[in-house]
Amino acid sequence: FAAASLRAARAAGLPTIASRPELIRLLPRAVFGIRNRRPRVFRAIAMPPTYGGWTLPLRGIVRASGVPVHVWTVNDRAEATHYWEAGVNGILTDDPVTMISLRASRFSSPMLPS
Repeated sequence: FAAASLRAARAAGLPTIASRPELIRLLPRAVFGIRNRRPRVFRAIAMPPTYGGWTLPLRGIVRASGVPVHVWTVNDRAEATHYWEAGVNGILTDDPVTMISLRASRFSSPMLPS
């Protein structure tokens, strides 16, 4: 998430998540519903659903980014359902068994183990 930490991985050609500054630059587009057309160096977004007491515009970030969006750390079933309905692709959790079960029962996903 820290830009300096991602430099070496990117220099080596490894796929990375968006850095904090890249996510911050995406926020105005997310708020106004504008899809990001600039080239991206990141392959996904991993973020908290809130930051500094502010709820982040997840639905707008999903639409604007054009890459998979994952939120962390979500352990509440209702909260996870809300985020999946907003379009997030993944949930980082301390309770993967519950989240996999919930996802399988509420949403179809080819990424779930069979």
